[in-house]
Amino acid sequence: MASRKNKTGITVAGILGGLAIVLITIIVIIQTGVWATVAPQFGLPAITSISQILPGEDSMQKTNIGLGLKKPDLSKIEGQIKDGLDENARLKMELSEAKQEIFKLQNAHKS
Repeated sequence: MASRKNKTGITVAGILGGLAIVLITIIVIIQTGVWATVAPQFGLPAITSISQILPGEDSMQKTNIGLGLKKPDLSKIEGQIKDGLDENARLKMELSEAKQEIFKLQNAHKS
């Protein structure tokens, strides 16, 4: 006797089918005018056509969209980098001098 496995769970086809049903229902509700009569009772805008919920021409052609951030002042950043490099070089020099002093002290202690 062959056993049959029951497949349960969410499938891609199930999700797509559910979305299709929801979209068709929304379109029918709007196109029949049911939404236009019910929406004002809930304080929502009356939509009488699908074109009212689609993006308009003005929202489709926005160019030069940015975050509104100022452009960085590169001269300030370059100055900070140079200062950091100068400080790094100074610290390396001090470390080198400290190592030489330690070496001298170790050699003086051995003699």
